[in-house]
Amino acid sequence: MNAEEYSKKLEQQAQKPAKKKKTILYATITIIAVLLLIHYTPKLVYAMHHETTDNAFVKGDMVPVSPQIKGKISKVYIEDNMQVQKGDILFEIESADYAIALAKSREELSAAQAQIAAIDASAAQARENINQAQALRNKAQSERNFADKEQQRYSRLVSENLVSKNSYDSVKAKADETNAQSAAADASVKIALANLATIEANRKTAEFKAASAMQAVKAAELDLERTVIRAPRNGRIGQNNVKVGRFVQPGQTVISLVGSEKLWIEANFKETQLNHIRVGQKVEIKADAYPDMKIDGHIDSIQPGTGSAFSLLPAENATGNFVKVVQRVPVKILIDGDAGLLVPGLSVEPSVKIK
Repeated sequence: MNAEEYSKKLEQQAQKPAKKKKTILYATITIIAVLLLIHYTPKLVYAMHHETTDNAFVKGDMVPVSPQIKGKISKVYIEDNMQVQKGDILFEIESADYAIALAKSREELSAAQAQIAAIDASAAQARENINQAQALRNKAQSERNFADKEQQRYSRLVSENLVSKNSYDSVKAKADETNAQSAAADASVKIALANLATIEANRKTAEFKAASAMQAVKAAELDLERTVIRAPRNGRIGQNNVKVGRFVQPGQTVISLVGSEKLWIEANFKETQLNHIRVGQKVEIKADAYPDMKIDGHIDSIQPGTGSAFSLLPAENATGNFVKVVQRVPVKILIDGDAGLLVPGLSVEPSVKIK
């Protein structure tokens, strides 16, 4: 072996480790690429058939419980996070003042009803007076008619000198007296009728007062009933600000009652994701709090507007400089079956199956 051949052999032996390293490197890269392909291919396929967002939260019916009257809380029957049923007593407000108001309104109602009874008795007496006045008027009219006829007869007789002028004057005086009595009787009837009309008008006024007193009684009864605050629906006690001795006002929210019967997901999808999202599509839901829980649902509805369109101060894009921002549209997702341990406010990640 000459020197040239020996140097070539040494060179070939030096190149073998480099080739071996390259082979190992290429094999490693190929294995990694295959593993990455195996790992990400299902995710890529899944992403091609689903639209996903992490801007989603559990929603539920939260009913604010507020008293309808003012007063101090006297009794409390609930505890934090307690499960209650519709109609259960939550707390009571001191009722002494409202009981007194009810008693007073009932007394006023009794007085109004007694006034009506007295007016009815007066009306009955007035009707009797009318009957009596009408009877006297009829009698006076009969006497007047008779006296008028007597005067006419005596007038003819005196003209024929068959009776004395004195007799005629006596008959005429009697006729004038009966006419006056008849007029007085007519006036008495009119007075009696006017008295009855006045009494009936007073009765109308008394009826209005009695009706007002009855409404006051009903209002007082309602206020007394409202001193006991009951649960308006089934649910759990959320925010609880009820304490014995605390003074509450009408409309002041003191309890948040969280309904446990119906929960849903509000998912805020980007506007670029809405192209394939439709009502009724199936949804897979993952909860951050319970990653192993499998939750299924479906799209119930899509809000007719972006979130910014319904904000307190909508964006005025026609003024000033404009910067395009991808908008989000709330999508309501109903949970199929039992919601399990989910509660309002939890973060979830829904995936809508679009293909």
